[in-house]
This record gives sequence, structure tokens and C-alpha cells, in this order.
Amino acid sequence: MLSYLTLTLLLQATPLDDNLAFQEGKRLSEQFEYEKAVFRFREAARDESLGVERATALVWLGLTYAKIGEQGAADEAFLQAVRLDPLVALPPSTPPKILEALEGARRRLRDSSALERPVTTPQITTTRTIDPSAACKHGLREGDQCVDGEATTTTTDTGDDTRDPAILVTGGILLGVGAVVVGGAVYFGLTASQTATSAAAAVFQDERAQLNNDAGSQALIANVLYGVGAAVAVGGLATLGVGLAGGGQ
Repeated sequence: MLSYLTLTLLLQATPLDDNLAFQEGKRLSEQFEYEKAVFRFREAARDESLGVERATALVWLGLTYAKIGEQGAADEAFLQAVRLDPLVALPPSTPPKILEALEGARRRLRDSSALERPVTTPQITTTRTIDPSAACKHGLREGDQCVDGEATTTTTDTGDDTRDPAILVTGGILLGVGAVVVGGAVYFGLTASQTATSAAAAVFQDERAQLNNDAGSQALIANVLYGVGAAVAVGGLATLGVGLAGGGQ
């Protein structure tokens, strides 16, 4: 019985159970020390030895970012997590708004995967029968065959492609610009978090006030950039959808 329980515990154990950074991050998060928890979860997420379990560290990182108002950084962490493990989940007690942010990352991953699928053009093959006296007796054109005295020819129709390259290029550019702007939002979000941490550790009151003011400004810039970048990216996806839909008409 004892050996059975030991085996069960071993099977249920994960690499995160022994990861000090991750466990310390959870402890800090439970004590509402979210800024400190961010650094511990980031450390765990960079640990390649965790393999796919890095996805769990990333969702905890995203959860912690969301709790301190860094939604852009949270969304980026969630997107990295679902890329590693599409089925990764947040703790059951997570607020619905943050759960929806993780589901949004899953949708963005599915949308990007759909855009990367190659577009194939259907081929239509037709066969016509021609006068054997004009073909089998006097030679065949390329693609024709002479079977039992009858000549047949095979032609391929690739169909009309009505996609507008200009629309596809415009959509791709908008999507790329949106991604760059969101990347800038993530940068300012991380910078704001680091500035807030420095403010907490500042000795002098005026220095602390200045750092808190800087952190607030950086967070505002991050939020604005994220909103603009997301809007541009959505516009790019919509434009690509219009361009691709034209090929099916």
C-alpha cells in the first residue's frame, strides 16, 4: 500500500514542484507581492529544463501581470504559453476577465495558424474525343492519346484567381505594424514594472515619488500602444480575410 501511494505521488509530480523560482513566485503572489512575484515567474519561464511546463509558469506570469494592471504584458505571456501548450489552464479561482484574456490568446494563435496554411488552387481535368482520322492517323498534339483507334486529349483548368495582391499586401503590412506596436507596449509594460519595483526599494521619499510617477507614465504609454496595436492588427486580419475571400468567388 505504501509503495502504491509513493508511485502515485511520483506520477503526479511535475518539474514545477521542484522549481524554486516558480514556488517562490506562487508564495509571493498569495501574499499580494505581485511585483516581486513577476520576477520569479519570469525566471521560471526562462528555465528550458521545464519543457512544456514552462507554459504553466507563463500563465502564472500573465495572471500576475493582469493583477497589477499590465494587461499588454499579460496578453503576451498568455500567447507564449498557448504556443507551448494550447491546453494550458489558469487556476480555478482566476477572475473571469483574466480567463477571457487567456482564451483570447488561444483565438489569436488559431487565427495566425489559419493564415499560415498554404492556399491551393483546385484543378479541373476534362477529356474530349476527336476524330481518329484527324488525330490517330495524322499525329497527336501534346497531351493527346490514341486508344483503340480513338484520340483523346486531356486539358487542365486551374480556375480564375480573383484575389487582389494589393489587398493581401496591405493586410500583411497592417498586421506587421500592429505586432510591432504591441511589442512596444510590452516593452513599456515591462519597463513600468521594473520602475515600480525600483520605487518600492527607494530610500528617499522624493526619489520614490519620481519613480512612481515615471512608472505610471510608462504604464499609460503601454496601455495606449497596446490598444492601438491591437486595433491595427485586427484591421490587418480583416483586410487579409477580404483579400483571401476574393479568391473563392
